[in-house]
Amino acid sequence: MHIRLFNWDRALELALNYKTHVDTVLAYRDKFLRRFNRQETNKRFLQVGQGVSIDWDAIKGKIAQEKERERQRPGAKPYA
Repeated sequence: MHIRLFNWDRALELALNYKTHVDTVLAYRDKFLRRFNRQETNKRFLQVGQGVSIDWDAIKGKIAQEKERERQRPGAKPYA
């Protein structure tokens, strides 16, 4: 949700707290910056990004697994 709202700092904070989807946040941040021909200047993103490799196939797989896990929850309602 925070990625879609371009709330990058909060998205990274949540990813680091839950130790999941860190590569997802970094990849989408990089994609966003490239679209506007910008370089990363946020020190936290630069620091975290040093040890993380971006693999779009793995990211898309994790997103698909997360969506499936949400669908399997009891009482889950599909989005309109």
